[in-house]
Amino acid sequence: MPVSDSPSTRQFTEAITMKPQSPETTRIFLVEDHPVMRLGLKMMLQERGYIICGEAASESEATTLLPGAQADIAIFDLSLNGET
Repeated sequence: MPVSDSPSTRQFTEAITMKPQSPETTRIFLVEDHPVMRLGLKMMLQERGYIICGEAASESEATTLLPGAQADIAIFDLSLNGET
């Protein structure tokens, strides 16, 4: 079998040619301690078609909620009231 037709080469080629997920199917979990910032992020992402699958105001709340959220992406505030 030629190298270019091996199963691993085909899998690699398929992986790098896959289209990114569309916003309509991307689930995002937000972690932000400032309610106004969290609401602004949520609205901005939803306007662009993203699904907000959960929100948390603290790291401890995120630790509880995130496992069940089935998120593709989590966006964290890096300075959560000292919980970094």
